[in-house]
Amino acid sequence: MGHTILFIDDDDDWCLLVGNLLRDAGFQARTAHTATEAILQMGRSKPELIILDANLHGRDGAIIRQFLSFTNPKVPIILYTGLAEEDQTVQTMLSIGHCRYLHKGPLDDLLNAVQTVLNQPKP
Repeated sequence: MGHTILFIDDDDDWCLLVGNLLRDAGFQARTAHTATEAILQMGRSKPELIILDANLHGRDGAIIRQFLSFTNPKVPIILYTGLAEEDQTVQTMLSIGHCRYLHKGPLDDLLNAVQTVLNQPKP
């Protein structure tokens, strides 16, 4: 099996769609809909990449972003969100570092970003 990826999004349809896309591409995909589920999945699966929505259940994902960067500082994060890159929440999350922004859109773009990030040398 391929790299383990954790996809965190509160939208069931996105979790299903992206989870299936990643599995079809040969990755071990785990999904989480809440910060609590994400923390539990981090302990179980030790992902090599995290894909995170900035807006979880009407709240920004900055808190989970900070937690993930503190507990797993070497795991790259793709911030995959419908929010614009200029949005304050997005800018806050990007300022923490070790994070790449990708606007929600074509799934091919996400798959390309995943492959690019996983092929980069670890810091």
